Amino acid sequence: MNQTPFISIIIPVYNGSDYVAEAIESALAQTYHSFEVLVINDGSKDDGRTDKICRDFGDRIRYFSQSNGGVSSALNAGIKEAKGEFICWLSHDDLYPIERLAIQAARLNSVNDPEHTILYGNYDIMDEGGVVYDHVRNPPTPVRSFYEALLSKSLPVSKLRWKNFVLNGCTLMIPRQAFDDVGLFNEKLRTTQDYEMWFRMCRGYDFVQMDEVLLLSRRHAKQGTITMWKTMRAESEEITLKALGLYEAGDPRTNLNLARTAFALRTNLGNSQASRMLIRMALEKEPKSFLDSLFIALAMGWNISFTYAKIANRLMRYEVKRKRAYRELK
Repeated sequence: MNQTPFISIIIPVYNGSDYVAEAIESALAQTYHSFEVLVINDGSKDDGRTDKICRDFGDRIRYFSQSNGGVSSALNAGIKEAKGEFICWLSHDDLYPIERLAIQAARLNSVNDPEHTILYGNYDIMDEGGVVYDHVRNPPTPVRSFYEALLSKSLPVSKLRWKNFVLNGCTLMIPRQAFDDVGLFNEKLRTTQDYEMWFRMCRGYDFVQMDEVLLLSRRHAKQGTITMWKTMRAESEEITLKALGLYEAGDPRTNLNLARTAFALRTNLGNSQASRMLIRMALEKEPKSFLDSLFIALAMGWNISFTYAKIANRLMRYEVKRKRAYRELK
């Protein structure tokens, strides 16, 4: 691989006049020098304000305009036009730290197979005015645990303590070849197109975690993750069902703890088809430990009104049964 690979940054924008100039400036300000910025105007309807802001950057960016097709459509248009060996993207209301590309390019040079490596990292959250008020730090996630983390949206940091796993697609750096291998974004999905893509890619690519902050993510009332919550919930159910079909015991990229993940899905998606399917899969494999049995029991009987006392009581009852079964075996 080239020691300084050419990188494409894609910025899809729709009615983004409030923030898109800041996003473009943060991309152009990178200390890394071998890159391009593509801005895809996805049919903005704001009396030409977004269009004018983007055109004012002149030949510092590559600017494209299309009829409205959604984020997936805009990203796909950018990928098709991109000249980079690696691809990143940036939401029109977010910002890149100035060293973002340099940090990830350096990391690519240290991995064994950069052409089959996808890098991602941490990010900070800022308000509408750009003031950072929260820090998202995912739990340590080896490549072999990425599939489970993506399904569960969490990972255990001890036997009974989990930490949320929240992947932000704008922190990723992806080999251009990966899109040739698995295809472009699903344009039917409006809010979860990125997660659906990660599931497709995780069979053939290593998702390698970085500790650095790679993004400043803005929270505001108009963004899609807030205004399209019901759509996101329905799409999450659909892609989770498909993702479960990737499971293969022993595969270093798509293995998982069935019982633990069943409990996580029941917690995240409720009594959904996906969570019920995974409970059945976990029961068919038979629990290998007391904790596995506990996770399955909780998944099968999960109720939002559970209290710590009820959980503790269930723990005690299962421990009594385990000791009884052990004495009978002896």
